[in-house]
Amino acid sequence: SKVRVLESGFVGRRRYVQQGVGVLRGKAGKYGLLVRGPAGIGKSCLVGKLVERVKDKELVVFHGVVSEADVTVKLRAMLKRLGNDEGFAMLKSDKPYGQKIEFLFREAFKNNISTIIYFDDFEQNLIRSGNEYNVKPETIEVIRPFLEAVDWAEGSSNVVISSRYPFILEVDGEDLSRTKLVDITLRSFDGADLDKKASNLKFVAKSSHVEMYLRYGGGNPRLLEWLDVIARDEARYDLKALEAELQRRHGEFIHEFLADVIAETAGEEFHGFIRRAAVYGEPVDATAFAGFGGAHFLDTGVDLTLVEREVRAALAIKDFGRGEFVYWVTPVIRDAMWGNLTLGEQLEMHELAYKWYSEWVKTSSEPNYKYLEEAVRHALAVGDIRGACPYARDLGWYFDELVLYRQGWAIMEKVAVRVTDEVIGEAKAAKDVEVGSLLHAYAQSLWKLGDARQAIAFYEKSLAILQEVYGTRHPYIKRLCNNMAIVYDETGDPQKAADYRVKAKAAWS
Repeated sequence: SKVRVLESGFVGRRRYVQQGVGVLRGKAGKYGLLVRGPAGIGKSCLVGKLVERVKDKELVVFHGVVSEADVTVKLRAMLKRLGNDEGFAMLKSDKPYGQKIEFLFREAFKNNISTIIYFDDFEQNLIRSGNEYNVKPETIEVIRPFLEAVDWAEGSSNVVISSRYPFILEVDGEDLSRTKLVDITLRSFDGADLDKKASNLKFVAKSSHVEMYLRYGGGNPRLLEWLDVIARDEARYDLKALEAELQRRHGEFIHEFLADVIAETAGEEFHGFIRRAAVYGEPVDATAFAGFGGAHFLDTGVDLTLVEREVRAALAIKDFGRGEFVYWVTPVIRDAMWGNLTLGEQLEMHELAYKWYSEWVKTSSEPNYKYLEEAVRHALAVGDIRGACPYARDLGWYFDELVLYRQGWAIMEKVAVRVTDEVIGEAKAAKDVEVGSLLHAYAQSLWKLGDARQAIAFYEKSLAILQEVYGTRHPYIKRLCNNMAIVYDETGDPQKAADYRVKAKAAWS
């Protein structure tokens, strides 16, 4: 879930906790909550503490970039687990997405399942315009139904968003972020709360440089914890140079700087490892890091708080024996670490990541569409178009099963438009059924979405490859030719349609 309730070390925030619990218990007049503040201030930790106070509610977490697919997959999984057949059937239906979410708040989330829908790290869905942040157009339609319908559950269920920045989500002249959400703006620790936090920093408290650490920690929990890491072994650091750098840096740049200093001081090999490990956009197990000699650095990364660690689902441990934990570079620094690699190093890491995700998908018995998306992303990054084809096709089928036709089309399009004549020639020579199969699935997606003429072009490309693989007499060729006949009928070309019906008949005779 990536939402952790601290067993110890949660300091202060009493007023915020009281205010947040009031919202989640339906006592604030609004049933949505926005927790905002700079990186490392403890937004997710506060939400974790709030969730702990309302354990009777189910928690569904969406991290980072929000998509209709992610929402559908996770809500379906919860409703199936809890045996809510009516809600599950609604999400499987072909009704518009917004109607599905509205139904859940009107029925399931009001009468049967008290739920907290949590959008974490929501700043990834924002775009800056001057001094304001607006929700990206593609995200508005995903998040809007939640905010419009949250009142209908009458406090039984809630929507919680955490974000570094306040944002505007205007629909029909109404800013839903203001009218539907109670705003909790987290501030840096000060006064008694800062004293209490400082007392928990075991090494800072003992250091003769305690005033410097507290000054540049600025009351930010994440920075203070990183400075405690430095204080633990401060003889290895040039504290004068460190202070000089901290004096001229501000805000999030301090996070990036301190993380880099800690990683570099841990050794050149570890520094290189943490940068390369940033290639993974999803939590992965220890085997993912072995390809660049880094699996033994994971404990160091966790100890230095540069790497996050989470217990893997019990089913995954049983099925694959890949270890108890999954890991990822903490999002606060991931982009900065990745950006410090050369282009050649990035390409090398994309190749390794593609191979790892590819192997995982082939050997797993449980679908993981996020891993399929990652396999496509890394394959495209290194220009392996044929390698991306089977995963893009599988995603297309997966989204079709969820009645998310446009999402399936979008992921297949990323690959299909890069299947050039040269790639088709390679696929024909290698009898690569995966390329032909993707083009067939993409053509079907175009047809379903109403673009019959464009569908014909990709059906033709698919047929050229698959005839090389199967010959002209095969059930697959019959099905493909029948599909093409139907599409030609739709485009007003009965002669072409008749030709392909003849080919379909010949393929089966």
